[in-house]
Amino acid sequence: MDIRLVFGIILGICIIWIWHCRRLISYGIWLFKRYFWITWKGKEFNSTAGLKTPVGGKQISSALDLSGCTALEDLFCYGDRLRSLDVSGCTALKSLSCSSNNLTELDVSGCTALEDLFCDRTKLVELNVSSNTALKKLQCGDSNLTSLDVTNNTALEKLYCSSNNLTELDVSNNTALKSLACGFNSLITLDVSSNTVLEKLSCSDNNLTELDLSNNSTLTFLFCHDNNLTRLDLSSNTELDRLWCENNKLTELDLSNNTKLPIDYIYTEGKGYIGYFYQYSDSKLYAVPQDGESFLGWYNEDGELLSTDAEWDIADRTEKVFIAKFTNKATFTEAH
Repeated sequence: MDIRLVFGIILGICIIWIWHCRRLISYGIWLFKRYFWITWKGKEFNSTAGLKTPVGGKQISSALDLSGCTALEDLFCYGDRLRSLDVSGCTALKSLSCSSNNLTELDVSGCTALEDLFCDRTKLVELNVSSNTALKKLQCGDSNLTSLDVTNNTALEKLYCSSNNLTELDVSNNTALKSLACGFNSLITLDVSSNTVLEKLSCSDNNLTELDLSNNSTLTFLFCHDNNLTRLDLSSNTELDRLWCENNKLTELDLSNNTKLPIDYIYTEGKGYIGYFYQYSDSKLYAVPQDGESFLGWYNEDGELLSTDAEWDIADRTEKVFIAKFTNKATFTEAH
């Protein structure tokens, strides 16, 4: 047999073996991080070491006691079915990720160095972060919170508290806030006038009747759909490039100052409401008639009918102005 062929076969086998070994090693590292990686002064160690509550099997048990880990800096126990987590005395802790667990309470009052807290998708009914003045990121959505006080968290840059049971939210002290997601709650009011560096705001699916964005000139992203807004002034938000304001009570929407959006003006004739969605070139108009009314269609400035679709994809349209026309159902029926 040709020596070159033999050498080629051996080399091929070696390459395949090395490739599989790399995959196995990578998977082993992923499992290690996934279940047991805790950073202790920058060094990794198995999370069973030095714990008061032992860890059973391949996954952290329902209770994890780290109260004696005073040098602990980063803790990742995401999705481990935890029912209790004790981090009292973890004064060096900077990052805590305990999302997707069965936690009903979480005491982080002693974690005064905490900068990032991810505790979303839990069963928390309350969360006290008043002592965590260094906090920059807080993600506590998809839980059962009825209140959230972030007035002491003046360094906060990102706050995600959507899908809770919040009826109020005060972010007036959070002047460093750049991203706020508070949708799917029961908020009646939301004051973001102090958040002058805010870039992203998602406040959809609440009970808001007004939203003042005149001080938010850096805003690029706004999702405020499914509220009760009767007016939306976006003239100061010239950087806006993503917008969703469907299912409100808007009768007009002036986007002439928002040059990063493809249209200038939407308004109604007759009794009905309009909405708009734009993100990454996807562009849609929405028309909803009031009770007893019918939607006739979308028209241009020259009175030409463009579409009779109440939800209309306009990604390929060149018009800048769209008019939603409505008429009384009785009148519409008689005419036809």
